Amino acid sequence: MDVIRPRRPHHKSRTGCLQCKSRKVKCDEKKPSCQKCQSYGSGSECSYLRTHPMKSLHSHEIQCSTMMRQGSKSKSPASDILPSKVELSPRPAASPTPSLSASSYSFSILDMELLHYYTMYGVSDFIDFASGQELYRTTVVELAFQFPFLMHEILALAALQLSHARPLKAAYYHEASTAHLTTALQLFQDTISNLTAENFQAYFVFTTMMFTFAWTSQDSNLPNRLFFGSECAESESTFPHSQWVKLYRGSNLVLQSTWENLSRGPFKVLLDPWIDFQQDYIPPLDPADDVHVSSLSNAWSSTSSCDLPLEQRQHLDRALDMLKRVYGLLRAPNAPSPLSAVMSWFSTISDEVEAMLARKVKEALLLVAYYCVCVHRVSHVSWMSGKGKNLLQTTLNVLGPGWEEWTAWPIEVVLGREWRGGKTMSVDFISGASS
Repeated sequence: MDVIRPRRPHHKSRTGCLQCKSRKVKCDEKKPSCQKCQSYGSGSECSYLRTHPMKSLHSHEIQCSTMMRQGSKSKSPASDILPSKVELSPRPAASPTPSLSASSYSFSILDMELLHYYTMYGVSDFIDFASGQELYRTTVVELAFQFPFLMHEILALAALQLSHARPLKAAYYHEASTAHLTTALQLFQDTISNLTAENFQAYFVFTTMMFTFAWTSQDSNLPNRLFFGSECAESESTFPHSQWVKLYRGSNLVLQSTWENLSRGPFKVLLDPWIDFQQDYIPPLDPADDVHVSSLSNAWSSTSSCDLPLEQRQHLDRALDMLKRVYGLLRAPNAPSPLSAVMSWFSTISDEVEAMLARKVKEALLLVAYYCVCVHRVSHVSWMSGKGKNLLQTTLNVLGPGWEEWTAWPIEVVLGREWRGGKTMSVDFISGASS
């Protein structure tokens, strides 16, 4: 009588690498690259290398902040991420911010490729003046080796840049960018309440670089989601609208509290150009611009045509003054770099104006339409190319008809006289605009 031998148990791997699955062999799931891929030597890179960025800090090495979880009564748009008041501690706290070390981190081949790209090419793509490029290529990288959240942000940005530079491998780099960004934001939130004299530079760089990441991630062929976030937009976007708004606007809080400290160190190259251009100073505008920009306030100054409360109209007036300042900075001699000038506007508008934009109040949207002219004038920067047109088209779609008196000029400057209107892109996510 034949003895039926018991079947040997088989544990099927459901998380093996893509290469082993295609070969129909069992993956040992070793990282950063499985043993089978190394043995085959087929030249096909193990898929684990795509999604295995630097190892996260062990849980016992991360000092999680309880302050941020307790919530804040501040109405600042940065209150969810940044503390409502920033004070520098003279010495590190008892539990210092963890630093990058060989014992807690390892680099994949992809990570090294990303860091190399950032230092060799990436920096010159998002910084438009030489001293700033040198700062971000050297000092910022040195900071990143001390502060993991900054290193992950750098690698996320480099991967995003490469997804545009190498379209045949766009999905590969985009996946790496998403993984690094997720880790960067988590580590940043875990440590942001403990701002000290040792880490405030890293915090400042992290929040300001979010402007670059947000605008680089915006697809010029899709509706602009940077100013017009919605639940639908945030679920589909790599970088949610609300997150970049809070982080970037929060950088102004850090800057105001640490200006003196920053101006004494290597970051003075970023601040020195602003010394002669304090926030209340508006450089002279080009007369051709001034006649249009200055008249924009008429869109909300008349109580007969605008039913906004007086306080909201005053906030719009202040935001318009800050926008005129950007126009003036773009042509002023010895002014900060054009890109820095354009970046500055969104960090200077009030919380109320930001809330009006979120509600799609028409008069606030007109400010964005005129801001598009400034964005368009820095389109020589690769990651800003086409973004002025994209933002203006989205703004016009949200505004709808009836505002042609005010939109004619930005349309002529940014889109050209041949533009005849019409919805040029899908705007299904845009709804609930305030009248």
